[in-house]
Amino acid sequence: MDRELATPSETLPEALRPWFALIDMNSYFATLEQQANPYLRGKPVGILKESGRSCVISASKEAKALGVHTGEYLGEARKKAPHLITIPADFDRYFHNTKQLHSIFTELSPDVDLFSLDEAFIELTSCRTLYPDARSFFEVTQKRIQEKLGSWVTFSMGLGANRLQAKLGSELSVPNSYFEITPANLDAVLAETKVEQICGIGFRLAKRLQLLGITHVYQLNFCDDEYLTKHFGPFWSRQLRLIGQGQETHFLDLRSQAQEHMKSVSRSKTLFFATRDSKYVEQMIYNLTEDMCFKARRMKLVGCDVGFSLRDTNGQHWGGRTHLRQRWVSQTNEVFSLLNTIFHDIYQSYLPRELPSKIIKVGVWLGGLRPCSEIPLCWLPESQKQAQVFAAIDKVNEKHGLYTVTSGKLLNFRIVKPEVTGYLGDKTYQMQFTG
Repeated sequence: MDRELATPSETLPEALRPWFALIDMNSYFATLEQQANPYLRGKPVGILKESGRSCVISASKEAKALGVHTGEYLGEARKKAPHLITIPADFDRYFHNTKQLHSIFTELSPDVDLFSLDEAFIELTSCRTLYPDARSFFEVTQKRIQEKLGSWVTFSMGLGANRLQAKLGSELSVPNSYFEITPANLDAVLAETKVEQICGIGFRLAKRLQLLGITHVYQLNFCDDEYLTKHFGPFWSRQLRLIGQGQETHFLDLRSQAQEHMKSVSRSKTLFFATRDSKYVEQMIYNLTEDMCFKARRMKLVGCDVGFSLRDTNGQHWGGRTHLRQRWVSQTNEVFSLLNTIFHDIYQSYLPRELPSKIIKVGVWLGGLRPCSEIPLCWLPESQKQAQVFAAIDKVNEKHGLYTVTSGKLLNFRIVKPEVTGYLGDKTYQMQFTG
């Protein structure tokens, strides 16, 4: 199938053509640590999720130059960079910096979508008179970011007619620079881009394409619709057609993926050590429940499905759930009481003695979420009192940080605080509260 000669946007005057940028912060966590501590600048730095963990979740530019990459085990990283400096992650500070970035981006354009903790799409279509070309927008952005976060913090920028092109451009850009994909260079870029570099094409799909001799994106234009549908089905054939033409796909159409509200909220944690201590496991369940319920209450949601899961060192899973009929909960004490009952029912023949196997991972979840405005209020005095208590606690914790006020159940317990993920999967919730 021949590639279309022009997409609708290519026929518009330049001032009206869609224009997107993707800003990708370079070695984000590690760079922020180097900015905060000048001693670390110019040295290989690896960020660990926590002290004692063995996975590098971010590597500085200097570490990457020695071959260290994100997701690598610490032992392998040290073979490549013997003088690697490791630092435990400070997620609270990183997310605070992301909020600062988001503030900068919304000053540059009214249309901003966080794609991950260190990436954001910015639509510039309505701002072309402010930024006449790519260089001017890059320089304005660079100045704002360095004024806010510091001179050591850099980014790569990609620009194009849609999010797919902007994403590709950011990957072609060197650190602290930009690359713009235009109608003039689009075909050349697609001809050089491997299929596995495209957002949404995973390992398995890339392998299937390669087995058919399709290794680079532009080759998709030489496959007709019938051929693509035969091998990949109606959904993927359409997405691959768009990719081959450098057009935006379902995976980057962020606005269409927005949901009215979340259907469930969950929290899980790999423990610091494997344990049979039932009290410790109960405390971890409470810890995760408090985090989970705090989030639900901030979003003004309540749920009717409650459950938890445990995984032991043998890979066996334990857990249970309960469904509440005509009752919805979000207060920590109510949810924990339900979970603790399930926990004791499962382990009743063992408690209060040691658990039958060593637990290494704990998870909790609250499902069947509905907005509080849709649920009849309970006017019982005790229920009203509990709601007022948690409203007061939440107000303190929102201002000073979660677990500023917490239950005595977590006394002498190493509290696990919430983390923001690299992808920032719950960004709608996280960015709602910028205080």
